[in-house]
Amino acid sequence: MKIPTSPNLVPPGGWSYKDPDSGVPFKEAHIEALVGLVRRHRIANDLVVGGEWLAHFYNELCLQNPKAPCSDASEQVHYVNADDLSSFLTTLVAQRESGKTQVDQEEYDRRVDICMRCPKMGHVGCSSCGAFGRLLNRVVAGVTIPKDVSPGRSCLACGCVISAKAAYPIEVLKAVDLELSRTPDYHESCWMRD
Repeated sequence: MKIPTSPNLVPPGGWSYKDPDSGVPFKEAHIEALVGLVRRHRIANDLVVGGEWLAHFYNELCLQNPKAPCSDASEQVHYVNADDLSSFLTTLVAQRESGKTQVDQEEYDRRVDICMRCPKMGHVGCSSCGAFGRLLNRVVAGVTIPKDVSPGRSCLACGCVISAKAAYPIEVLKAVDLELSRTPDYHESCWMRD
């Protein structure tokens, strides 16, 4: 089952939905408005709206809008917050001040592979974080993040975007955790435990 990644993200042209039972088409910019329209339509036409209807609606909505930002319903989403931004900016500064270079491609690939198999891997609930983060990494810290290596993937233990975190020297990342008094509960297989 699929669900929209965030109620605030709108696909190009808005959300389109054709009710599979009645064949009536709907179009709205916001999911909440669309849910209301479709629900009222279904009630007025004696169609099911209880039980698992909403989950099936979201799945069908994602299928009918292939360019929409959707993810698996079982996948956890991490919404970027002020603590994440603080951690990210502290990491950028620490990297620049350390004078260390980013990890080589082989180590980067090893880390990303571990993260992508980790049960604490989730989805980042931020539509513009990827491009903005890559730019800040390059300009401030001198770290070049390969594009789309793990698009929209986040570590649920620390909140970091996997494609960015995997590029930094472990000493810098551990120093940032210490500076911010953070003790993320990394999975036992995590490369941060090396």
